[in-house]
Amino acid sequence: MTGPLTPPGPRLRVLFDGRCGLCSKTVHFLFRNERTATFVFTPIQSEAGLILAKSAGLDAQDPSSFAVFDESGATRLKSDGAFLALGYCRQPWRSVAVICRYVPRRICDAAYDFVARRRLRFFGTTAVCALAPEPLRARLETSAESLV
Repeated sequence: MTGPLTPPGPRLRVLFDGRCGLCSKTVHFLFRNERTATFVFTPIQSEAGLILAKSAGLDAQDPSSFAVFDESGATRLKSDGAFLALGYCRQPWRSVAVICRYVPRRICDAAYDFVARRRLRFFGTTAVCALAPEPLRARLETSAESLV
């Protein structure tokens, strides 16, 4: 899906479940490991997150995937989104993303779905905003105006 949801330029918008411990850890990981300030993060429970979830075809009450909106505004889900995001990280994560692209998508997505269904049980719940350092909080975009 393409559209004006992600401004043009070198930005990737990561839509994530703000109550999921694994998802919050993923946001922290991406923030710590990105090569340049590429990512903006939007919790699915926020005003902007609800709009983005609808555009990505995700159930905001029970998200099955995080979504990455690429530079063109296209939505990448599941392993496709994860590998795209890893590709913008420092080494060795960029190489991991390249290697993983050789694994058939149905296998990667099956593994993704296995973990996603159990993420709250394995990793618990959290609030990313409460745990985030100030530089990361500055990159959380939650209002509908941030989508314009």
